[in-house]
Amino acid sequence: MSTKTELLDELRRLADEQGPDITLYKFREQTGISRHKVYDRWGNWTNLRRAAGLPPRVRAWPVYSDDELLREFHQVARQMGHVPTLGEFSRGSHRCWGTLDRRFGRKGTVVDKYRGWIDAQPHEDRPEFLDQPPVPPPKAGYKSPSVATMLAELQDLSQAAFDDLAAPPRSNSALPTQPAGAQAPPPPIPDYSKMSPEEIRLLHREVFGYNFVPAAMLVLAAALSLCGLGKAPPGGDGAGHA
Repeated sequence: MSTKTELLDELRRLADEQGPDITLYKFREQTGISRHKVYDRWGNWTNLRRAAGLPPRVRAWPVYSDDELLREFHQVARQMGHVPTLGEFSRGSHRCWGTLDRRFGRKGTVVDKYRGWIDAQPHEDRPEFLDQPPVPPPKAGYKSPSVATMLAELQDLSQAAFDDLAAPPRSNSALPTQPAGAQAPPPPIPDYSKMSPEEIRLLHREVFGYNFVPAAMLVLAAALSLCGLGKAPPGGDGAGHA
């Protein structure tokens, strides 16, 4: 059985023969001593190296050239068919976006560097998406729809769903049919602006038979409860609320 001293002597011998950068894998391969014994006797590989007087190993991180990084960006962009987003590049590349950011800066600068790089490549075709005009920003007068307006739209969609429930069933011998001329009156659409999220959930469970409620409807109902907003008037844009 290898003692602490025997492991230490073996490591010093190998370091004299092969240099101080010997790894645990190489130590095990050369001596036949298992990793378990190293950790059992010394706690970990670093402790054994330190006891042998070996310097700490410094991991050499790869350093990529600008050409390597921009070529990687080009490959991902060509696969996507557009300038990749941060997530698309990180998923489609062996490198992460942070490497580009540390080298070139913000995304706009990366794209500018890429344009210059692709123009200097005689054997690479310039992607068409680089010549497309950028997407214009929203107009100055544009306003996102208010909570009340979105709630009104959701209520219109819900009204259509309730109307479908009241319609006669399609012809199907496996389904019971109502007597001729009998048709259930359409259920009234509830005013979600006056209901809590839990009340909406219970209503949908009773009417539809399951617990599905659009997440947006619950969020809007909660917002209305907190802000005291009501349903937007017909044709209105929900303006005038606090």
